[in-house]
Amino acid sequence: KLSAGYRSTERGAKALSALNLAEAGVDKVVWGLNSIPSASDPEAIVWGTDGTNQVGDIHNLTTNDSQVMGDVHVILTPPVGVAPNPQTMILTSTGMTPFVAGKTVDRTVRVVLEQYYKSIFDLGFFVDDYFFIQSGFSMDSYDSRNGAYSTTNSGLPAYFGTNGYFAPDGKPKDFGDSSFLAGVDEVVGTFLAGGYAVEAVQDHEAGAVMPDESLLDDVINIDKIDDDQRALMPGEYELPSVDVYNLPPKDMLGELPAVGEWFGVTDTTAPEDTAYWADRLVRPPLASEIITGRYTDMRQFAVGSTATLTGADSGVYTSFILGDNPMEVRNPAGGVTLNVAGDVVIYVTGLADSDTAGRFFMGPNSTINIQPDSSLTIIVGNADFIVQQGYVLNQTSGNTSDLVILGTDQFALPSGITPDDISKHLVDIAQPPTPGLMWFEHGQSEGLIYGAIYAPEADFTGTGQGGNHMTLYGALITKYMDFKTQVEFHYDKALGDLNIVKGGFDFWRVVSWQEVVGN
Repeated sequence: KLSAGYRSTERGAKALSALNLAEAGVDKVVWGLNSIPSASDPEAIVWGTDGTNQVGDIHNLTTNDSQVMGDVHVILTPPVGVAPNPQTMILTSTGMTPFVAGKTVDRTVRVVLEQYYKSIFDLGFFVDDYFFIQSGFSMDSYDSRNGAYSTTNSGLPAYFGTNGYFAPDGKPKDFGDSSFLAGVDEVVGTFLAGGYAVEAVQDHEAGAVMPDESLLDDVINIDKIDDDQRALMPGEYELPSVDVYNLPPKDMLGELPAVGEWFGVTDTTAPEDTAYWADRLVRPPLASEIITGRYTDMRQFAVGSTATLTGADSGVYTSFILGDNPMEVRNPAGGVTLNVAGDVVIYVTGLADSDTAGRFFMGPNSTINIQPDSSLTIIVGNADFIVQQGYVLNQTSGNTSDLVILGTDQFALPSGITPDDISKHLVDIAQPPTPGLMWFEHGQSEGLIYGAIYAPEADFTGTGQGGNHMTLYGALITKYMDFKTQVEFHYDKALGDLNIVKGGFDFWRVVSWQEVVGN
């Protein structure tokens, strides 16, 4: 009886241990999905495949005092689901505790994992395909929730990364080529590479598996960047489209209606239909879709003037001009002071039924001030974004979440035009707009921005004579970036709470859990 009782008690303890192992396997998989794996993890999951499923094993999982508990076997199904609904995966985890005669006591749990995203600005500076800065580049971060950027609130680590490593001519190029960030002055943080940047190198190095150190050296090989300032991302940093029909009114518009209510709806009975969801991302609005009172053909402010925008000025504009119209005046001169009082949203776009692209333009030495408890959101569609030297955006407020600049899928360089075409030539602002061009003039005057910029299809650049001297407090995410000199990025960690656009790294969370009996 004592022997039987002991054996039963031992089996119960082993069964509890096996359940703990199964749950630990779930935690391990979720942790791995939501973080950059460590090459030195002694209990890393050894992954393989079984048909379409991923299968993995953790051998000799130990307790805190290094006692071996047993093994874990996990099965992860492929993601299913399409936008706007989140994707899901099923994870099955079996804990196996040694018992008698080489047998094990097994317990299995099955959970449903759901994909979710944080703010796109959870990462401070990201360029999807290509970026180049000739000299004088520096980067760090601060947290505006602790006050303004200062000697006591600065120098914190930041992330600067890419999904690709393209030269301006569109040809693949080493992410660490000598022409890339050749003039790094100071980087406090980490350079990240993922997506195509990693896949292309893997294609040339059979058997290379992230985060293999030799692969890291090939993908991120930058002079002046130490080993601990380089990392490979577990996957692509996803840059979703800006859906102007679905921007959150609570965060952007205060008491105003959602931006989507500016437009007619193609199918009011099924606004989340997959076909409708895609259609509203691939073109700017038609003139007939815009509700009366929310559309102005062009808005222009005279050189030297001071004006105030309120919520009543929110709407759709084919052009928004601060100073002389460069299409009419060959060398625009003088600036405009624009004050923002209230929550204002300006959508600049050439309409889908027009042959002319729109333009957002700031003449030299123009200033945008945002008053307390106010915000300005600039959405750029089928248009360009031109800013001349001496610009100051949102310095008075200094609150980076008060100024948000968003680019839609139409804010993209036309087919046949590459960043190289722009970087080698001066931009002639007197010519018709080039959609997707986000241009800041290179001049001797300091350019200053406090804000969050998300333009996933745009070319963020500057051409002209002299140094650029741009200082940006906030965050920047775009497709291409090409600057000359003196560019300082100070990421504001508080923007991780700005949920206007959700994207970046995909995270997974457990939404249901059950034990599988009988395994």
